[in-house]
Amino acid sequence: MALFGRRREEAAAPLTPAEAMAGIALSAVYADGVYTPEEHTDLEVYLEALEPFRALGPVAVDAAIRKADALARRDGPDAMLGACARAVPADARRAAYGMAADLVAADREFGDMEHRFLLRLREFLDLDEATAAAILETSSVDR
Repeated sequence: MALFGRRREEAAAPLTPAEAMAGIALSAVYADGVYTPEEHTDLEVYLEALEPFRALGPVAVDAAIRKADALARRDGPDAMLGACARAVPADARRAAYGMAADLVAADREFGDMEHRFLLRLREFLDLDEATAAAILETSSVDR
């Protein structure tokens, strides 16, 4: 229905926890500003090995990545990351942060952009510094 000459946009469907994790993973892979076809393939393979995607299959992984990408394009990367973090259940926030830490380190480079990404994600997930530091100690991040 048009109101005042403008078409009303439909609200996006809320993110499921699985879609939120895929969005965080996508953001982590893109934290350095580069997202190659090889990284996309690696991300799909990585997510397909995680629950619930293991049971849902590659079509669900692709759909979740596409939904996160569309959200980032529509609202911006930070807004997408914040929406994804809010959709992660409290008991999965540490796992989400650990997953992101491993993914930013996957290319064996950890620079300022990746560091800033992890700081923003920590804030969005509402993790304290000590918790985040403990997670990073067990991750692949080479500080």
